[in-house]
Formats: sequence, structure tokens, C-alpha cells
Amino acid sequence: MPKITGQMVKPESAVNWIGEEYRINDVQQGTFGTGKQAGYRVKLVNDDGEVNSVMLWDTEEFTETSKLGSFVAALGDDTDTWIGCNIVFLSWTPRSRKIKVVQRPRRAKMEEPEIPEEPEPAAAGVGRGRRSKAVENEPEQTPANP
Repeated sequence: MPKITGQMVKPESAVNWIGEEYRINDVQQGTFGTGKQAGYRVKLVNDDGEVNSVMLWDTEEFTETSKLGSFVAALGDDTDTWIGCNIVFLSWTPRSRKIKVVQRPRRAKMEEPEIPEEPEPAAAGVGRGRRSKAVENEPEQTPANP
């Protein structure tokens, strides 16, 4: 019988990630690998500037302890909002994957659109709450005060 000559090792990248904080720099959707499987490549950077990435393979159903599920459970399903978030890997073993969001980026408030002002009326004292000097001392006419 042939003997297997290779040596089994633990994946170094997964072991080193536990407890370390990473910032999500980019999320790319596409088909990856030789099998052209659909998924998401999440690019991560730690405090030392080391760049890593995680592949989240797309599937119709997933659990919160899967790779894809752990990200969706922590960050939501809109990958645009993931960019800029800081995360920590709490557990990263098969069927027991969990991340935690440490900090979300502050989103700039959307500026309200400017509403053009209406042109001033030609006659003095007409419209928009201005009162002419002739009626300045008279009480204001309201339904309760005819």
C-alpha cells in the first residue's frame, strides 16, 4: 500500500486571527477559484498593516456559525456598510465561526437639499409675515379674535 508522505498542519492564518482586531477595507462580489464559485472576498487590515482576506462562499441558506453567516449575523446583509468596520474573530473553526463588531465607522450626515427662497413680494407689508407700519399697532386678526 502507498504511504502518504505529506504532513498535516493547522492553518496558520486562522489560528493567528483569533482575538486580533481587523478593519474591513473592501468587499468584492464575484466568482472565484478554479470552480468559479460565487462569493464575497472580504479584505482585512490589522494594526500592523498586514493585509488578509476571507472568502465567504455564497449560498441560499446558511447558519450564523458558518463563514458567511458569522459576518451577516454581526454586520447585517448589506456589504456596503461593512467597509470601515473593525471586527475581532472570536472563533474561527468549522461550524463554530463567530466575529464581533468592535467599531462601526461614522457615516457622514446627508446634507439637506437647499430650497430656493421665494421672491419677495413687490408691495411692502404683503405676504410672508411682514406687517406694514400702518397696521403695526393693530391686534393680529385670528379666528378667535375677529
